[in-house]
Amino acid sequence: MVPVFTSELEMAELLPFVSRYRLVPLGALASQWPSDDLSLTIDGSSSHGLTLTSDGVRTLLARPQR
Repeated sequence: MVPVFTSELEMAELLPFVSRYRLVPLGALASQWPSDDLSLTIDGSSSHGLTLTSDGVRTLLARPQR
């Protein structure tokens, strides 16, 4: 599972010990997503959290390559 967050506040609520992180556009992350059983969890600790399978990441989030 790869956790991602929609804001610094969301991240701090689940991972208060993290002081360094990297901003990555979701489309860029999704377009390079591996084809194995790796899942993506968005704001996992919140009531609106979402977890996607590898297929879900590529289907819903990846932008077509031009």
